[in-house]
Amino acid sequence: MSTKRRKKQQAIGGPFLGFRFDSDRTRKANDDKSLLSFNSVNRTVLAGSTDFDALTAIAQSAQRPIPLKFLSERLRETVLPRGRTFFSDAWEAIDGPVRKYPRLWWWMTSDGLVVDEVPPELESLSEFERIVGSMLSEQRRISKETLQEVAQKLDSDGVGLIEQLQPKERDAIAAEKRKREARAIHNFSTAIANPIAKRVIRRAIYRAREKYGEAIALSSKSDWTPFIG
Repeated sequence: MSTKRRKKQQAIGGPFLGFRFDSDRTRKANDDKSLLSFNSVNRTVLAGSTDFDALTAIAQSAQRPIPLKFLSERLRETVLPRGRTFFSDAWEAIDGPVRKYPRLWWWMTSDGLVVDEVPPELESLSEFERIVGSMLSEQRRISKETLQEVAQKLDSDGVGLIEQLQPKERDAIAAEKRKREARAIHNFSTAIANPIAKRVIRRAIYRAREKYGEAIALSSKSDWTPFIG
């Protein structure tokens, strides 16, 4: 990881560890995240391997090996038609394969890495709530830099702005649009550049983060069988 990227992570209050990383379960398991950051992986898996095989190889070949507690059998469903090389930080190498499976999340326990399905509470979350929650669940204060990063991710994933707002908030955005035709508000990035619209977006983000936290709490789970490779 570059020095510039490290400084950026420090500036926003801590490292981002993936869109399917469950920071709440990790925290409740009293486990730290030291094996996930600044822990390089350089491993190639052969064609015909499954995502289960890939994650096993990633964990074992990390510069500081990551113990495995449980990997979902669903990871065996996808067979890689071609070989693939994982060359990144450990968290990024793990998050990539897991993101293929809509109901799988990953987190750390004192016994190692868990990749598992979550109960339907998290399935009820919108894409907006999942993205916001996964990026901000551990941060009390949302800095300017963090807000910009979240807005960019929401825009790049095609999440609609107006759909996430309550009726009065939509009216406030519409009023700002009429006043500022030269600088139209059409997505999250342009909205947070407007002082009034930015307050509206912050409220929507805080609501999404709270709903994400509630869903995580309801779906808490701890009964995994030991990992068998």
